[in-house]
Amino acid sequence: MTRTRWVFFDVDQTLCDFATMMRRALSAMLIEIGSRWSELSGRHLPEDLEAIRNRLADAYGDRPVPLVEVRRQMFAEVLRPVGATDTEIDAITEHYLGIRFAEPVIFDDVLPCLTTLHGTHRLGVVTNGNSKLDSLGLDHFFDAEIAAERVGFAKPDPRIYAFAAESVGADPAELIIVGDSYEKDVLAAQRAGWQGIWLGREVSRTGRGRSVTCGRCRRCSPTARCSPTTRPSPRETQHPAPAGTSAGWLGLARERTSGPRQTG
Repeated sequence: MTRTRWVFFDVDQTLCDFATMMRRALSAMLIEIGSRWSELSGRHLPEDLEAIRNRLADAYGDRPVPLVEVRRQMFAEVLRPVGATDTEIDAITEHYLGIRFAEPVIFDDVLPCLTTLHGTHRLGVVTNGNSKLDSLGLDHFFDAEIAAERVGFAKPDPRIYAFAAESVGADPAELIIVGDSYEKDVLAAQRAGWQGIWLGREVSRTGRGRSVTCGRCRRCSPTARCSPTTRPSPRETQHPAPAGTSAGWLGLARERTSGPRQTG
């Protein structure tokens, strides 16, 4: 069996609770917009802004999304009825970004997992998002940060996985990625010759998400044998692991990354 040299992670909804961070920032911005333009007070909910953002982002298909520009376009659309100037739209966008990255929400199982793996293996991320490791306070764990906007390819395009493998000088068979998207983080990685571990997060819309499921690996111990790339049925993802535990994904990562830390 090929020994794993690197463990990569997705970022949003894998390492950080992007959904909670985004909704918190959107809620704050709607209050700010209502205070500046009273005719817009109460007109939108955070979910409305999410829908606008998703529509704008979906237009890019599988290409990298210029995320800051999409946010700006979202606010421009919201502010169009009041004739906001470019300067005002820019200011609102910058204010949103400041709130969005001010207080990162890291899932409770992340630090124990990274601490364990960092002592034995090199770690990296492959992300389509813009939650940067330094803004999350996690950069000291990682040796590689592959972001779609910077490299020009976005998951599930296998070229981003090929780029990551080449960047770290490893054979794809020596690489694992853990992520919350079965299609982008598991199937796409497999097509590029990697191993993929599917991590399903259950996040409350009213607060910090802590529950964790890990595909078929939800019940795994560090020595369990299972198939991380077999997608579970809905029934298998109804009972998350206890809050604050690393459950199956840490166990599986330990199992599949045995051996000394690699430095090459």
